[in-house]
Amino acid sequence: MSQVHELNRSNVRLNVERKTIGSYLLGYIDPEDEFIPLYPGRSDTNLQNRLLRHASLGYFTHFRFFPTNRVRDAYHQECRDYHLLLRAGITNIIHPCHPKGLPYRCPYCPTGGGN
Repeated sequence: MSQVHELNRSNVRLNVERKTIGSYLLGYIDPEDEFIPLYPGRSDTNLQNRLLRHASLGYFTHFRFFPTNRVRDAYHQECRDYHLLLRAGITNIIHPCHPKGLPYRCPYCPTGGGN
């Protein structure tokens, strides 16, 4: 399982390589020291930049990321996290969009889902 990091610009730059493809979870640490994910997301081109933007917004305190070698894998991971967390009260309630220009469908939706 991926390590949880405090979400700040320094930690993002230290832990996430530039131009990495992958998915991520944003959230906070509860009083029992457990990571509570509230926002699944991904980047098909530069995960570091995407997380740096989130760090600048200050809505979440921690992150976990999952680098991949393929855009399809990042999309499927984001879809998986979205569906697993949907009932838990995630903050992004819009289904993940399929990667631009690629025909991938959500493997967790009966109809293939996605925008």
